[in-house]
Amino acid sequence: FLKERLKPSFPSKINLPAQISAQAALAIDPKTNFVFFEKNSLKTLPLASITKLMTAYVALKYFPENLVLEVPEGIEKIETSKGKLDPKDKFYLKDLIYLMLLVSSNQAAYTLQKDLNLVPLMNLEAKRLGLKQTFFEDASGLSEKNVSSAKDIATLAYFLLKQKPEIFEIEIAEF
Repeated sequence: FLKERLKPSFPSKINLPAQISAQAALAIDPKTNFVFFEKNSLKTLPLASITKLMTAYVALKYFPENLVLEVPEGIEKIETSKGKLDPKDKFYLKDLIYLMLLVSSNQAAYTLQKDLNLVPLMNLEAKRLGLKQTFFEDASGLSEKNVSSAKDIATLAYFLLKQKPEIFEIEIAEF
């Protein structure tokens, strides 16, 4: 009797009048699919640097970490505030991924994209994961044509936490 009385009885979704300025948001318990908060979770919006999560996943899935990549000519034209690279420098794939995720280096992402042709693989993986509102035009997130929804981002994040947790370990590492 006591156990039954202590069981929480929640609605399937709670819409709180929270002050969230984001155009879209989704807070969900991935184990139970309980939605704590939802705001325009299916709305397609530009991804920006969240793109780099899929870039890292695809690069690590399809290519060896010790693959040596060369920074392409014209890299200085790719805007980035940190993690600037010089043309013709050589890096291991893993080092470019670290640079891309730790300081959000667009030049590291571009080098991966240029040397490995990642964008078609990123779109293939998005489709395979059922990310219906997701499309990638580039590997860095600079293109506004890189789009997704809060629901798709949550799906991707949960998948990565389960299948490639090292991506998030890179994100929280000290630089």
